[in-house]
Amino acid sequence: MTTPRTINTQKPGYRAQKTVGGWVVIFVNEDRSTRNVDGGKLHKNRQNAYKKAKRLNDGLLAQEVGG
Repeated sequence: MTTPRTINTQKPGYRAQKTVGGWVVIFVNEDRSTRNVDGGKLHKNRQNAYKKAKRLNDGLLAQEVGG
């Protein structure tokens, strides 16, 4: 039996994803696989999850530009 897998069409980076009970921040790899950030910490508000993802993506972008 195979495990269902979500197909992501986004470029690599941090994303906020809705889940049962709130929102989590995930990282999408180059091969489109995902992993939880902060051990899957649950954010009750969408805005908090999006803000954290944006902050992490801004750091990722600064690292690429300055790299």
